[in-house]
Amino acid sequence: MRLITTRTMAAGAVLAGVIAGGPGVAAAAPPEDAGRHPSTAGYARSILTGPGGLKAFVNVTSFDGAAPTADLAIFVSGYTCLTSDPLAVTLDPLESATAKGEVDLVCTPDNSPEDEFPDGGPTLIGSATVDLTWTGVGMKHTEVFPGYLGFCVGAIHEREVQLGGEIQIDVPGLYTGSTTDYIPYTDTALRYERVACP
Repeated sequence: MRLITTRTMAAGAVLAGVIAGGPGVAAAAPPEDAGRHPSTAGYARSILTGPGGLKAFVNVTSFDGAAPTADLAIFVSGYTCLTSDPLAVTLDPLESATAKGEVDLVCTPDNSPEDEFPDGGPTLIGSATVDLTWTGVGMKHTEVFPGYLGFCVGAIHEREVQLGGEIQIDVPGLYTGSTTDYIPYTDTALRYERVACP
């Protein structure tokens, strides 16, 4: 005979809440040994493309309701371009997000045999102007992970988006141009993760 404990019943209630819940529904506090894991996390992500094999990765994130931040990485002509400058961002999980601003870029060669500079090349300096808007469309998709961190339950809610805007890139000696398209769902999406514990 299976023993149904209070904790088992609580886990079932938490599972139901996580499946039904989304942004705006509070998650139960995780156990002390789960402190390294945020109980909620919101994301807006995108992979944008452009002429000459340009790819730009943009992620807007917010953990446990904190102010969102953005990461930007650009890959073109055998170089990786990164920035330490902040972008002005907003995030309404599973609904919308924005990332805007002009940032400095530092571009370093990838040094792979198939790249334009397989034996290394100069570090190049440039800039990027970002103006992107994610707008959630269609149904929200949910995947649940019972037993996460023991008795906890993890859930991922995801939604397709329409992405508006572009990234303008100007790196003298490397690339001048703009993104013209993006890779759709799931590489471009709004995402919300929750962890709840009985």
